[in-house]
Amino acid sequence: MLRASVWGSVGCLSLLGGACTGAEDVTQVVGAGEESTAAAEVSYLGAASFAQVSDLPGCNAAHAAEVYYVSNAHTFYYCDGRRLAQLQLAGADGQNGKDGSSWLVTSGAAALQDCPNGGVSISVGPDLDGNLALDANERVSTDHVCSGHDGAPGADGTPGADALPCTVTQLDAGSARISCPDGSTAIIGTAAPEPSHCQPNPCQNGGSCSEAGDAFACACAPGFGGPSCETPDLGCGAGSGGSCTPPVAAFRANQMDLKDPHVFVSVPLLGCADATSVLVGPELNDSLSSDRDFDGQLDFSPLLVFPAFNSSAATQRAEFYFAQCSAPLSSTMCRPGAGTAVETTATFRATGECAGVLTDSVHPYSPPIVAPAGPCFDADLGDLVVPLAGIPVPLRAARLAAHYQSSTGLSDGLLYGFLTDQDATNTSVPVERPFVGGHQLSALLPGGAQNCVGSSDRDMKDGVAGWWFYINFSASNVPWVEH
Repeated sequence: MLRASVWGSVGCLSLLGGACTGAEDVTQVVGAGEESTAAAEVSYLGAASFAQVSDLPGCNAAHAAEVYYVSNAHTFYYCDGRRLAQLQLAGADGQNGKDGSSWLVTSGAAALQDCPNGGVSISVGPDLDGNLALDANERVSTDHVCSGHDGAPGADGTPGADALPCTVTQLDAGSARISCPDGSTAIIGTAAPEPSHCQPNPCQNGGSCSEAGDAFACACAPGFGGPSCETPDLGCGAGSGGSCTPPVAAFRANQMDLKDPHVFVSVPLLGCADATSVLVGPELNDSLSSDRDFDGQLDFSPLLVFPAFNSSAATQRAEFYFAQCSAPLSSTMCRPGAGTAVETTATFRATGECAGVLTDSVHPYSPPIVAPAGPCFDADLGDLVVPLAGIPVPLRAARLAAHYQSSTGLSDGLLYGFLTDQDATNTSVPVERPFVGGHQLSALLPGGAQNCVGSSDRDMKDGVAGWWFYINFSASNVPWVEH
């Protein structure tokens, strides 16, 4: 005899796909002579559903062969007439699937037969061999974006206003000088050139002279001002006689360029390429002038502060900050940032170089590194993490030097320091950067592990391998608030 039971008052779940009786206790008994009827009536085995194990009925001969489902444990139990047994219905884990392939999108100039007027071909396909290039056998589809025919010429514009007339001054019988409103001049004829306004030099106290049309302009040495540098600069420079209060001078970088080492990456269709001017330069200088996250602050503000600026002192106390400077750039005002200031002493000199390129520490990249010359200063910054285009670069033995133009700004600035090979390996490029996101910084530098270029630009410092970083900059004087 076959016996099937559905037991319970909450509900039941069919194990074999048939219908299931709910609220009552239904027992079917089928004899040996009722084979065809039994097959129809016992095509399912029901399982009573309970909320928790404690709700199950006692297992005895009356409940033998009954199956129960406990919802809070997601588990089936079977009564063999003496005890309940948990049913193990899960199968073994299947094998892991194969790794998928990355898909690439590449572009290049379209063939003439595809785009008679020029255009771009865009191909899509899986990178089956993982070489970051879309080979011919990997292209799934290729589409063309073609240029149209030249349009018809537009109508002529409105004639412009007449130019302001230039004046002609007769110099002698054979020559004349032409002077135009834009400041340009020319000598025509056979007369000798006009004497220079800068000979002899009218600029006093070591100032330098330059031609300015029919006049001259002086660039005064630190400590002096006036049209001919005849007046002592009351910024507590030479001649102040100690009768002034030294002002605060804050110089914020407004242009930065990584000169050495350069960054090399592997680019689809181009191969290994120098990407310094693409990945570092634009991002770095955009961050100096923009507020891209709209928080009211310029994104990147390296700044050197002289709390009591004295242009004629041999040494001065200085503080280096990654400051908070308000946007927009044209009206910016700066204050200390979240990080701790680097306190240092700047050493000034009137002539000679204040910092130079270390021996055997550079590759002959173009343009070359510019070293600041006097009047200038240099200062020790110690170990410093510099965010270059969003990449935190830890520099050891960092130094900063610059040519002092006047109280308005700095030029030919040079920030340099040593990046060890270990620090470069431990530093990751932000994942959102194209082509290089997620890579180790060492993979972008010549001589680093996994870098695509064949040569090495690595240096040594105190027996440790790494790279000397050289960054030229210029800076302008900005308003400074201490708190």
